[in-house]
Amino acid sequence: MGRRRFVRDNKPDRSTTKQHDQRVRDEADLAGHLSANPVVIYTCGPGPDFPVVFISGNIESHFGYRPDDFYKDPCFLENLIHPDDRSVISETYAAVNTGEVYHCEYRILHKSGRYVWVLDHIGPRNDAAGTLVGLSGSWTDITERVEREMALARKEKLTRVILDNVPCGVFRSRPDGQIVSANPAMARMFGYDSEEELRAVPAPSLYWNPEQRIDVLKQCTRDGSYTNIEMRMKRKDGTVF
Repeated sequence: MGRRRFVRDNKPDRSTTKQHDQRVRDEADLAGHLSANPVVIYTCGPGPDFPVVFISGNIESHFGYRPDDFYKDPCFLENLIHPDDRSVISETYAAVNTGEVYHCEYRILHKSGRYVWVLDHIGPRNDAAGTLVGLSGSWTDITERVEREMALARKEKLTRVILDNVPCGVFRSRPDGQIVSANPAMARMFGYDSEEELRAVPAPSLYWNPEQRIDVLKQCTRDGSYTNIEMRMKRKDGTVF
């Protein structure tokens, strides 16, 4: 009497294997793109503190931390933010409930111990019903830009202090004649009550002969400067000096 035999085929399904291999390649490609990306991407879960549930691996190359540092401690991100900037990020997190995407700049502590500036784009994550289930954001390191801006602001402040206290008149104007800036000595020299009042008049009106300004512009364009030249100027009341 014959018997029916059942043989188990342990060979994997080829289509399933191809799909798995493709997923592995896709994940490897994504990891490679994220590691080379200048932007760190993160996702926060629900809750009052919005704990980080995902952060891209390039966090380590940019800020020195590993993703696990954020996953193990729900307050890790909050503790990285500079104390003076925490109110900014708290207000932004609260405002995200409106459904808008917000941009804010604040400082976070680099693992090396120094604070760096980041530009954060924060938006809500909602489920199919529209309920807020977390946040999505991205960090861009803007430290160099902020430090340049701060250095420029300090330089401009110092320049302003010097110009406000020198006894000679100093002003800047555009080729079209608009006065951009002037120091107090310049305003007093021409009989104006303030720098603002002086800036409201066209630069050619300060010359006894407005045609001289054309000569000044031509020489500045040709030689880069116009120095040690005596000329007659006109005050607000029309007197010439």
